[in-house]
Amino acid sequence: MVNSAIALTTLETVKEELNINDTSKDNLLSRHINQASQFIIDQLDRDIVKTVYTNEGYTGTDTPKLTLRQYPIVSIEKIIENDVELIENKDYKLTRQGKKQGMVHRLYFNWIKYNRTFGQLSKTFQNAADLTITVDYTAGYVTPQQAIDDEAESRDLPYDIESLAIKLVAVAYSKYCTGTQGQSNYKAGSRTISWDSVINEHDMRIIDKHKRKWY
Repeated sequence: MVNSAIALTTLETVKEELNINDTSKDNLLSRHINQASQFIIDQLDRDIVKTVYTNEGYTGTDTPKLTLRQYPIVSIEKIIENDVELIENKDYKLTRQGKKQGMVHRLYFNWIKYNRTFGQLSKTFQNAADLTITVDYTAGYVTPQQAIDDEAESRDLPYDIESLAIKLVAVAYSKYCTGTQGQSNYKAGSRTISWDSVINEHDMRIIDKHKRKWY
C-alpha cells in the first residue's frame, strides 16, 4: 500500500483521477505513487514531508542567521549551542517568514562558529568545521496521506506538488496499460518508469518554485 512517509497524494485521489472503481490495481498504483513521490522529492532536493529531526548538527555562521536543512519549520523543540540549551524568544527567534525559509534568528549575538576550549592560561579555538550547534525540530508539509493517517493533522502540502504527483502516476499507469516502451527506462516486467522526459515546462516551474533555496 501507499507509503505515507513519502506519499504526496493518496490512492483514493489517484483512483478517482483514473476512474478506477475496484481494488485490482491498488498495489500497482501504490507503488507508482511511492516512486513518483520519491522522484519529485529528489528533484526538489529537500524532504518536504512533515518529519521530526533530532540532534541535527550545524556549524555556526558568525551571523545572526542559521538556515536549517529542512523547511518549512513547524516547531523547534531544542537548540544546543556549545553545550548550552538556548531559549526561544530569549536567545533566538522564529518568525513567520523564518519558518517558511527554514531560518532561525539569533537574538543579540551571532551563531558561534567555533568550539571553545580553555587552557590554563589562554583560550584556544578548535577547527572551524567543528559542529557548535545541534537542533531538534519538526519541518515539512502535512501530506494528504498523513492527514488521513492522523486526524489531528491538517493537510497543507501545496496543491501544485500533489497535482504533479498525480500526473506522474497517471503517466506510469498509462504506460503499464498500453505496454508502451516509449520511455527508455520503462520496463513492463518490473513496472518501473523514469519520468524525466515526461516533465514539461509547466512541471519544471512547479519544481523550481519549491526547490531548495539557501537564504
